[in-house]
Amino acid sequence: MFVVVDASPEALEKLGTSDAAIGQVLKTVSGGKGVSRLVVIVRLLPVQGWRAECYRQDGVITMTFAAGERYPMTAPDIYGWQWRFQTFQDHVATIFSHELFHYRQDAPDYSQSEQAGNVYALAHAQQCGYSVQAKRP
Repeated sequence: MFVVVDASPEALEKLGTSDAAIGQVLKTVSGGKGVSRLVVIVRLLPVQGWRAECYRQDGVITMTFAAGERYPMTAPDIYGWQWRFQTFQDHVATIFSHELFHYRQDAPDYSQSEQAGNVYALAHAQQCGYSVQAKRP
């Protein structure tokens, strides 16, 4: 897996993380299985909330997070789930788990699998030891 962290040192420091810490979260979540050609781009930008995309055919996952976010945080996602992340690393682990679910899917129709992706992300991030809770809509 090739990891790109696009963030200022100040943004990383405010979130209590580093390039290496983010890389370790991604390694833990992926288990190192089936990701040798995967490119993961993590951006910290002056935005609200978070966004993530899986470009399965290109082997790319992008995740953008709000650089100014404070943790612990509680926030809804675009699918109606209410999430609680204790730390930024917990947030990254959960969102990466969701996108990894899509990356490893055989079915190209993601529209019916977003809820399943969230179910998987919650369970998988918790199994990996990350502190995340969620309520379904």
